[in-house]
Amino acid sequence: MTLDALDIRRDLDPSIQRTFEQSLIRNAPRLLHRLTEQCTLHSAQIELAQSLRLARNLERLACASPAGRQNPAGTVYTFLPRNNLLYSIALYCLIPLSLGLPVQARTPAALSGLVTELWQLTGLDRFDSARLRDESQRDFTSRSSSEDVLIFTGRSENGRRVEAQTAHRAFIGFGSSLNPAIVMPGADLEKACDDLVFARLYNSGADCLAPDSIFVHASVYAEFHERLTARLTLLDVADRRSAGTIAHAPSPDMRTATQGREFLSRMTDRTTWSGPDFDAPDFVPTTVTTSDLDEATHVELFSPVFNIVTFSSWERLLATFGSEPYRGSEMYLSLYGEAGGPLPDAYRLCASSTPFHHEAALRPFGGYGADATWLTVDGTTTGRPVSVFHTLRSELCA
Repeated sequence: MTLDALDIRRDLDPSIQRTFEQSLIRNAPRLLHRLTEQCTLHSAQIELAQSLRLARNLERLACASPAGRQNPAGTVYTFLPRNNLLYSIALYCLIPLSLGLPVQARTPAALSGLVTELWQLTGLDRFDSARLRDESQRDFTSRSSSEDVLIFTGRSENGRRVEAQTAHRAFIGFGSSLNPAIVMPGADLEKACDDLVFARLYNSGADCLAPDSIFVHASVYAEFHERLTARLTLLDVADRRSAGTIAHAPSPDMRTATQGREFLSRMTDRTTWSGPDFDAPDFVPTTVTTSDLDEATHVELFSPVFNIVTFSSWERLLATFGSEPYRGSEMYLSLYGEAGGPLPDAYRLCASSTPFHHEAALRPFGGYGADATWLTVDGTTTGRPVSVFHTLRSELCA
């Protein structure tokens, strides 16, 4: 995306972006050390690069358009998620701060110490307009008023509950989705396997963009499975701090690992390949499971599990997408090969690619599912892709 495409207006202040950027560069070794307590070195390096790129893009925009907003929104209250910690601070805190909006951010309860140090390492603690709160959800949401903006990331049902219980002018919801992938006849199976291995094993599977269900046409299943497992066999085993590329690595935390192992214990009879395992409570072996549509289990996982579902009928596949848990949670749909008929229009289509190929900080994120990504302004809710930058600048600060 070019700077011209952003329809630049005079509303950005470069000082915060510059401080953020310089702090990340100066503190990069410590940032990577702390991040790899909870994620792989590979994903930590990507987070750092993404955060630096965003800060630099915001600074370039600020230099092109000196500050001068009108009709500002109130305070932005943001719920920081349990993964992508540094990049989330950049997305949900640096962006509104760059637009001159004060920010109050709530730390994830189990990660308050880690997030507090990351906050300090980014330099945001130097600004009076930026406040990090280590407090209960109830206490945090009680601070907001009808002039404020809430940014929620997490499970959709939790987001809807927070939205219903808080005062706000606007609510930006980044909920949950299974982000299914479809592999059809005619697909480039080598590319499909490479893409899906990256997407499913990025940060040991603990990313909301990963495909939780991979629907494979029965006619290409055998070859797809063979290529996929051959690719997985080549991966190294590493701990978080030495995993500088996609690898078999520990989960981010015990809760995530427990959920992954519980799922695998229910899928023993459908397990068709399993990678190395270790007697460590936070390690989930990379696993491939195979079910057909009649017996498939559809669940959001943050583990290195390739949940393959075989099918033969496009109509039956569409019926699956039209029912729970897919209906209403539509974000991204990856398609390899030619569709067998009409595609569900609430998804954003990723042709021969995954959501990782399309996510960018200043672009709209998500799909059109009512409980996937949504924006509520003055009581009116729309399920659609949302850009924090464009929403705050063009819709709420116009």
